[in-house]
Amino acid sequence: LVTAGPGDLTMTTTATQLFATVKQQDPLKINASGQLKVNAKSEVYVESDDGLTLGGLTSTSGDIRLTAGGNIQSGTGGGVTISAEGLNIATTQGSIGAAAAPVNVQLSDALHVASAPGDIYIASPNGGLALGSIGAGGFLGVAATGALTNWDQNGDSYHIVANGASFDASQGDARFDIGSDARAIGIRLTGGTLTLNGDNARVDVTNSASWMLGKVDLTHALDLSASGSFQLSGPFTAGDVTLHSDGAISAASGVELGAHGALTVTAASLSLAN
Repeated sequence: LVTAGPGDLTMTTTATQLFATVKQQDPLKINASGQLKVNAKSEVYVESDDGLTLGGLTSTSGDIRLTAGGNIQSGTGGGVTISAEGLNIATTQGSIGAAAAPVNVQLSDALHVASAPGDIYIASPNGGLALGSIGAGGFLGVAATGALTNWDQNGDSYHIVANGASFDASQGDARFDIGSDARAIGIRLTGGTLTLNGDNARVDVTNSASWMLGKVDLTHALDLSASGSFQLSGPFTAGDVTLHSDGAISAASGVELGAHGALTVTAASLSLAN
């Protein structure tokens, strides 16, 4: 079920029983010591017991599903690593991509699933990216040269879990939205720091541990709501800023809150040092 996506699992209930039907997959099993390159017209299903270095995977009219038992690395430099309609990518051990070499994707639909016990670094160098279900045991880094959106097949709860995250929606001087008023990016943070770079950002945070709102660089508005306490560590540049927490909001001395418009902060308690 690691790479299961929308439509893969069907639930049927009766008065006394619950039936679960899982769509069967028959992936191509590959253990490659070099780079893996795949070109197909329709769906691609690949599974490896080991890690994989991706030299370019393309599906011209279907989804790609990729599962590995080790690190999934990009071998395409700044070029596109995976091109498809949708993508399910997961590893049971290690990380996906790296800070200096993210897995570059070009997806006409969405990043359906991304899962790793370590870090995940994914970039969309040729446009925006719709974000599906993402689970990182470590840090999550997502970058796009267009808007980062909450995929319309996600539910109403959080669809991302990570221990710290960076969302970057920019290309040179151009900035793009992170989430929207209708569908915020929903993330559960297990700790770490959240950073945002783009135009407008709408983010809902569920947290099970303390976390920090780090560097925020937005052309226009920030609307962030959190279920628990968090700390502002900045620096902070945005237009109108709305921060809400069901717990406490605190800020260390010297934090720069550069709100060019209205600043609204609501919380169970506030501790904002001068």
